Amino acid sequence: MDLIPNQRQTIDLSLFLSNLKCTFGTFCVFHSYTPKVVSNLGSHIAERSYVSYRYKNAPLRAYVHGNLDAICQLQDMKKQFLGSSSFLPREYRVQHELSGPAHYEIAMVNPSSRHKCISCQLQSTRNGEKIETKKIKLRPGGSYVFQIKLEQPETARIIIGSYLVMARPLVFRSNNNKMDVFHG
Repeated sequence: MDLIPNQRQTIDLSLFLSNLKCTFGTFCVFHSYTPKVVSNLGSHIAERSYVSYRYKNAPLRAYVHGNLDAICQLQDMKKQFLGSSSFLPREYRVQHELSGPAHYEIAMVNPSSRHKCISCQLQSTRNGEKIETKKIKLRPGGSYVFQIKLEQPETARIIIGSYLVMARPLVFRSNNNKMDVFHG
């Protein structure tokens, strides 16, 4: 799809996804031109625009700035994953306190060039006890959405465990046909 340079553009991704059987995934916006000063530094232009999400056919959208780092396109048109791995296990503690009643979707991406195991631990804020832990193995560039449902008056925290340098998820919160989205 060709876009008009230097103008705000709205792209309805659902138009491109009508024939796919999957329910979630990632997307990339690649720039058609990289200035020489940028490529000489060994760097890339990355798109960090706002992305809007809409719950079913709700009239309002929820916006989040920036996408999840995952991939770049090199001058020879090859793709390169941008994520880094650590030698030591890491934890990313989502800053938002989850509260019920709500349905949360914790969206993760593996931006590295190797398979990664990622855990999502749900921890009670009342007593600090582990409620449950879900573990998955993601292929390079793969994505996964952890599903969490909380009843009222439950509150909890999320701890993401992995060997990724920064396993920061997108968090979707829905309740009563309303949705919010934010970086964890």
